[in-house]
Amino acid sequence: DITDGIPKQATLQFCRNCERYLQPPNIWIRAELESRELLSLCLKKLKGLNKVKLIDAGFIWTEPHSRRIKVKLTVQKEVFISTLIQQITEVEFVVNYQQCGDCTRLMAKNTWQAMVQVRQKVNHKRTFLFLEQLILKHHAHKDTINIKEVKDGLDFFYAHKSHAVKMVEFLNAVVPINPLVLCYRVGNSIHIMDPNTLAVSEISTSVYWRQPFNSLATTKNLVEYYVLDVEPLGPTRGKYILADILVARSSDFGKNDITFYARSHLGGILSPGDNVMGYDLSSSNFNDFAYDSLNQNYLPDVVLVKKSYPQKRRKNRRNWKLKSLAKEEEKLDLEKMDQDYELFLRDLEEDSELRQNVNLYKANNNNAMDIDTTVEENNDEDDFPEVKLEELLDELTLDDDVIP
Repeated sequence: DITDGIPKQATLQFCRNCERYLQPPNIWIRAELESRELLSLCLKKLKGLNKVKLIDAGFIWTEPHSRRIKVKLTVQKEVFISTLIQQITEVEFVVNYQQCGDCTRLMAKNTWQAMVQVRQKVNHKRTFLFLEQLILKHHAHKDTINIKEVKDGLDFFYAHKSHAVKMVEFLNAVVPINPLVLCYRVGNSIHIMDPNTLAVSEISTSVYWRQPFNSLATTKNLVEYYVLDVEPLGPTRGKYILADILVARSSDFGKNDITFYARSHLGGILSPGDNVMGYDLSSSNFNDFAYDSLNQNYLPDVVLVKKSYPQKRRKNRRNWKLKSLAKEEEKLDLEKMDQDYELFLRDLEEDSELRQNVNLYKANNNNAMDIDTTVEENNDEDDFPEVKLEELLDELTLDDDVIP
């Protein structure tokens, strides 16, 4: 009998309050009846399995309220040279009730180490009703030790801070996007991003023109900051990495100790010592009714937009150029037009996705655009975004022979 060393009966500890099983020595796990997790837990309770080879294992149906779980095992063992014996045996597990540590603390009113507070200032509860269904569907409440309904929202209590962080990440993924967002691209729709969560959305032309709105700030309002520290938080979306970034105004750097923490999507390209452009909400006055209606306590001090490359761009001459339409020139503000054109060229240098929709041509040395070179030679930036040679096209003129 090769199953002689396998116990025919064992016990499982089950907490009726949170519906979890004890995985020795002190881990409580959630497992449904006849689930893979429960089968794995049962097999770990059988010490004699290490003496045989387990071929198959499965549950034998029992009444759910019988406090009995039966498992059928198929094992194999070599008893003589080239002689294998295979047998089937049954093991019955008795489910004993035992209160877990989290539920014990809950009963003793010494309950939680972390709490997540969810609030919404509206005159209806439809959003919370929908949120409740999402929590149930995704089992996001499995680690809570208590849920309390309060005015304007819910409180979720947790025994560990890590469980509370998971709930916050889940809520950020399912709740409506922040009313204060960045517009990172405009095409046949407006592409927006919440820099606090990396959540993105699109506003179609039909939706926008039904109720058009103005931007709160533009590139003219950008302020340069000096990056002091970057702490990645983990979530990513394409080339964007969420991070907490400590910055100081470049104009204040070395003069005072004023710093700001900004949660940003630029964690993948910023490092201490870099310069970055952003909106200074802490000292800006926006004449906007929608902005004034927001809760100022929850608004960030700084919203970072893009990395700044001021030095090397002016040191080097561009080896590429753009074509222009043949158009009649008007007496316009030429200086402003040149500034806008330079900003556009910088956008092309820094955004490879934007360059995919534009034809860039190789520029001869004589045609290369002259850029101001009055900069210090010791400020080199290795990560400056370069336009690769394979992205450039050869310029054709009317005198060239073109074979279709």
